[in-house]
Amino acid sequence: MKASYFFLLVLTACSGLEQSEQERIRRMNAKGEYIYRAHDDHLYPETPPPKQRHREKYPWEERR
Repeated sequence: MKASYFFLLVLTACSGLEQSEQERIRRMNAKGEYIYRAHDDHLYPETPPPKQRHREKYPWEERR
């Protein structure tokens, strides 16, 4: 019985340690870079506004 408690304790302790180690490595490998853009840079070319379309009438609307 004592062995099972010890094994449970070791399992819970190791999982927390492993997670904190992964978090530390992730922080060490993370890096940020600035995005440099000029004042008039555009990601996509400008497109004209969409044209308005009128929907066709349903058959039950035309009966009236």
